[in-house]
Amino acid sequence: MKLEVDRAAIEYIKEKGAVISVDLYTSKSCCITITEPVVTFGKPELTQQFNEYTIDDIKIYVSKFIHLRDDIMSIKLNKFLGIKNISVSGVKML
Repeated sequence: MKLEVDRAAIEYIKEKGAVISVDLYTSKSCCITITEPVVTFGKPELTQQFNEYTIDDIKIYVSKFIHLRDDIMSIKLNKFLGIKNISVSGVKML
């Protein structure tokens, strides 16, 4: 797997403790189930379910249950109305 992390995201992650986890969140309702990637700051509780990567002094834990399109995951910083968040792209939605 290749990880691409933009410079702004690296700096923001460093400000927040230099560790993120990328996992899958599943929302279930009566008619449809939606699974999407979610980023949290900090080390996951069950580290054995994650692969660990280090890029520019930040640690990135990626769930072993995530499947990628083209074997590339991109992590970027988004800003909207002064609110910052980290987004992930390249995840194959099953």
